Amino acid sequence: MPTERAQPKSRIRRPQRRERARAARLLGLPGAGPALVIWVVFALLCTLVSIWAREQPLVAPGRVMNQTATVRVRFVQEDKAATARRRDDARQFAPRVYTAEAGELQEILVSIGNLPKTLTGAERVEDVDPEIRARFGLTPERLAAVHAEGARPEWEARARRLADLLLQMPLVDQITFQREQQSVNKLIKLVVGGQVVLASSSEVVNLEDPARLREAVESVVQRAGFTGPVAGAVVSRLLHQPRPTFTFSAAETERERVQAAEAVRPVEVVREQGQVIFTRGEVLKPDAFELYRAELRAFRDTERWFWLRRASIAGAVTAVSLALAGYVA
Repeated sequence: MPTERAQPKSRIRRPQRRERARAARLLGLPGAGPALVIWVVFALLCTLVSIWAREQPLVAPGRVMNQTATVRVRFVQEDKAATARRRDDARQFAPRVYTAEAGELQEILVSIGNLPKTLTGAERVEDVDPEIRARFGLTPERLAAVHAEGARPEWEARARRLADLLLQMPLVDQITFQREQQSVNKLIKLVVGGQVVLASSSEVVNLEDPARLREAVESVVQRAGFTGPVAGAVVSRLLHQPRPTFTFSAAETERERVQAAEAVRPVEVVREQGQVIFTRGEVLKPDAFELYRAELRAFRDTERWFWLRRASIAGAVTAVSLALAGYVA
């Protein structure tokens, strides 16, 4: 009896021993190590590709759907079209940036502020340098008015006030002026050194519009506190060979637009369970396709057996690749 029981066991063990011996011989071959590495890499790549392909939508925009799809779980989806529209609006309404021509402004303000000192000792117009005389349009009346008012402390205060007002009234060339008038946003940003001033685009003055330029200059000089013949001298200085006091900065403006667009929060839409994504016989539209993709991701993230499904795919791919490797070997 013991002999009869042992005999079947020996017959079962012999094939197992042969398989182990065969595996040992294969592993002992010179190329067994690299082959094993190749198989592991092959199996891993096939697993990743299979999992990725399994989770991709098997539809495409423009195709006719052969079944109806609905939302299986409630989720929040970004409305990319609405978000893009809002960000485009934000870019359009971002202020255009102008940088001050510091040298030009400084020259104008210094010449006006130092005018009383410059004319000290000049009793007649002929005693003044011809270039200075031309800049300020000096007449005997204006010369006498500068002598009278220049000795007062109000002159410096008015000059500083004029400087502040000029920093809010950009003088620009005609092309820049025309582009500014076509801008949707009527708010501009003026950069003077490290100082930033917000102003209205209506304050921008076209240097090639003599009537508007004179009107704007006379207004700003009057607001600064200059009156009478002295105001005429200051106006003449500002209108003498005028040049742009600000230039449009495309780089800074683009930076403002990018920041404005990035500050817009995404527009979100709640998708309720049971909402129809597409119906059978319907041609799939791009927005429905995006909704379908979003629903797949939402369902995958909330699925209880999500990792188990991935593990089953990995197991199946590993088994197939192992069988293939055994067949080749």
